[in-house]
Amino acid sequence: MLPEKTGICCTKATWKISTTSILGVTSAPARNPSGHRSIGIMKITLLQVGKTEESYLLEGIAIYETRLKKYVHFQTIQVPASKLSGSQKNTDVIKKKEGEEILSKVQPSDFFMLLDERGKKYSSREFAQFLQQENNKATKHIVFCIGGAYGFSPEVYQRANAMVSLSQFTFPHQLVRLIFAEQLYRVHTILKNEPYHHD
Repeated sequence: MLPEKTGICCTKATWKISTTSILGVTSAPARNPSGHRSIGIMKITLLQVGKTEESYLLEGIAIYETRLKKYVHFQTIQVPASKLSGSQKNTDVIKKKEGEEILSKVQPSDFFMLLDERGKKYSSREFAQFLQQENNKATKHIVFCIGGAYGFSPEVYQRANAMVSLSQFTFPHQLVRLIFAEQLYRVHTILKNEPYHHD
């Protein structure tokens, strides 16, 4: 007869599994012996101003969006971009209008993070650690936002919980969408210890 498993052994086994778990969907959040949540369900949204028009960018973004489905609930939301015209030449007016569209998509409970050149700079491993920490804190939804050609309105900055900078270089906003999608995929492979990222 096999010996009966004790409650202590089961608890240790559960904790071992949950500490190696990463961002993603699970049917029931696991908890460690102290009662703190160790894994959970976290949704990630990329909110972007304007369309992605270049076919090569659309193809690249689609590749990483498909890969991300393995790890996390990820979606992209587009809000319309405003343009300078004869009656609208003030960039502050454009930022305000786009800002209203952006904020209409953000819920009070969302962790709202801007992609901004003045934001915090992370390595890929540091960014992976940041996402894991937010997941461990039971953050349900992170909304990353890429602004329009003229940046964000003061109201959007005021609502933001944090900012992240992808580089000190300046990139076209459409290209940033591809770079961010790749980095998001990269950090999930880091958290899973998969052979994609190399230091």
